[in-house]
Amino acid sequence: MPTPSINLHKYALAILLLLTLCTCLHAQIPTQIKGVFPQMAIISDHKDRTEAGIGAVIPWANKLWAVGYVAHIRGSGLGLYEISPDMTSRRHPASYTGTYANRFIHNQSDQAFIGPYAIDTLGRVRIIEDLKRHRLTGTMQHLVHPNSMVYFLTMEGLLFETNVYTLKSVLECGETYELMHYLPILKYFKT
Repeated sequence: MPTPSINLHKYALAILLLLTLCTCLHAQIPTQIKGVFPQMAIISDHKDRTEAGIGAVIPWANKLWAVGYVAHIRGSGLGLYEISPDMTSRRHPASYTGTYANRFIHNQSDQAFIGPYAIDTLGRVRIIEDLKRHRLTGTMQHLVHPNSMVYFLTMEGLLFETNVYTLKSVLECGETYELMHYLPILKYFKT
């Protein structure tokens, strides 16, 4: 028959292991209050005070991706965010603060476009340098070269075409009212 002191040590060790396990499990579960995860709040730096929020979200590469939105490109501290299935988030290292409200999945190249970012199916991010200083409002499939190009529209009405592989962007037209001169498909519509 075991002695009571050995049993006490076994119970104490079991309780200690159980508490350690509970602490580890609790550390991995993000804090939530009635479905709200406060640690996922998006706030800009206080250096350049501005309104801040989320301009667009897109599910891609087993994560939810979001881009920050500041007023008229003034502000700092926002960018591209990755939200994992365990409800943890991080600001991506390639982040650039801007005013973005666009998102698009380009099936032909297996990439998602959100803001000035291209994300592949493994979650690798590339930034479109030519577009990061523009206020992007929409992205769509190219009408003439759908396998290799997309269009980006800015809030000022500029229309860019971007190669989805090289990420090189070219200004297609200076104002959206000029679109009828540049896009052949529009000749079928009355003006």
